[in-house]
Amino acid sequence: MNNIPLEELFNGMQEQMKAQLNTNRSFIEHPGSKGDALENAWIEWLTHYLPNRYSVDKAIIIDHKGNTSDQIDIVIYDNYFTPFIFSQNGFHYIPAEGVYAVFEVKPDIYGHIEYAGNKIASVRSLERTSTSMISSGHPLPARPLTKIVGGILATSNTYKKVKTIEDNLS
Repeated sequence: MNNIPLEELFNGMQEQMKAQLNTNRSFIEHPGSKGDALENAWIEWLTHYLPNRYSVDKAIIIDHKGNTSDQIDIVIYDNYFTPFIFSQNGFHYIPAEGVYAVFEVKPDIYGHIEYAGNKIASVRSLERTSTSMISSGHPLPARPLTKIVGGILATSNTYKKVKTIEDNLS
């Protein structure tokens, strides 16, 4: 029986991702294009490695009253139970009920923690609903809403002191 060293396998995959992100950061000079390239790399990786039940896109989140979030770099959502409200030419409105996680993508974490927190808050402040449904002729109770995970994805951190990060996160 063969034995695959999983830690080495996952470390190799991580090195591939870091190399791709670092190449984008080093050789794409236009700030908007650099941001798009970094976001697209994360979206590609998450789409490839997350189970098929989850979808990953850039989007604006919308609630049932028409309130919207800020533009979000990466949204992980359930496209099975909550299909798009509107999707055209790469622009998406995703219903708040289907969102599992949102991330801001930056080349470096420095100076962006509060900004990312405000973007995440713009999603969490939306009103979400849930309702019962009938499946195979049997009524099912409303699906419980999940807590929306939020974060910032960056390949470097130029903060010099851990205390500074702790203060910003609080």
